[in-house]
Amino acid sequence: ARAGLSGVDGTFHVRRGPCPCVTTSVNVPPVAMPMRGGGTFVMAGHSTPTAARAPPGGHPAAPGGLPRTRVSWTASPEDSPIDLGSPIAEILAGVLSFAIGGIPFGWLFARFAKGIDLRTVGSGNIGATNASRLFEGGWSVAAFLFIFALDFGKGLCAALFGYKLGLWLGADAHAEFLSVICGAGAILGHVFTPYLGFKGGKGVATTLGVVTAFAPWSSLAAVGTWGLLVGLTRYISLGSIGAMVAIPVAYIIHFGDRTWKEGLGVFLFFVALAGIVVWRHRENILRILKGSERKLGATDQL
Repeated sequence: ARAGLSGVDGTFHVRRGPCPCVTTSVNVPPVAMPMRGGGTFVMAGHSTPTAARAPPGGHPAAPGGLPRTRVSWTASPEDSPIDLGSPIAEILAGVLSFAIGGIPFGWLFARFAKGIDLRTVGSGNIGATNASRLFEGGWSVAAFLFIFALDFGKGLCAALFGYKLGLWLGADAHAEFLSVICGAGAILGHVFTPYLGFKGGKGVATTLGVVTAFAPWSSLAAVGTWGLLVGLTRYISLGSIGAMVAIPVAYIIHFGDRTWKEGLGVFLFFVALAGIVVWRHRENILRILKGSERKLGATDQL
């Protein structure tokens, strides 16, 4: 292994050979960098056969993990370092989830089925609702369900199986935390898809998929709220907003006081997801207030 320092501010570089390295356990001596104002920044690394490591949560890691890099802080060489974790595998899992979540199924379906850029018609959104407006009757319903299922599946798979990807890459984080990272990555990928200039959909279906992996009852509450509001108002956007708000509400109703002791992290994650989706519907909210929002079944959909 080689390490070096360069630049006025002491930019740190570590080179440790090709990855993956799964043959033997190799200890890399820590490299210390004195910091201005006191203290020492220490980076150390080691490569360990991932099959021999069982990460927290009881999920065994698959062979082929990346060498793990440790970043730690110590006030003096005599003190025990404070380990800041091994973020490389977690970041990679999140980035890959972002890339998968960014696949614009609605846009692709409209392009192949109708030869239309979905961003140029209707609301300009690339989700299932706008894509379904390109069709009539039963085909419209079929298109909506097909695209919704694909977007839903992105979130569900990211939350259910993304943590396994992180563990395979050598992550040390708890499985639930990895699921949050990967689920959030998929949602952000859908909302800010890198394949269409970082302008994606509203994130309702993908968010619902992620929530289903954590709390199926919250998803059922969201679907029920959506159906009730759409049935009463015929505003799909209002139903989507209400559904997202219902998710954290249903979660706290289900867990009660246990939410603050056992499920606070997931609850806050759901609140953040609801906030993202509601924010993505800000223009719809303004149109609803003005009375210009499209209603389900309106003849001026396009």
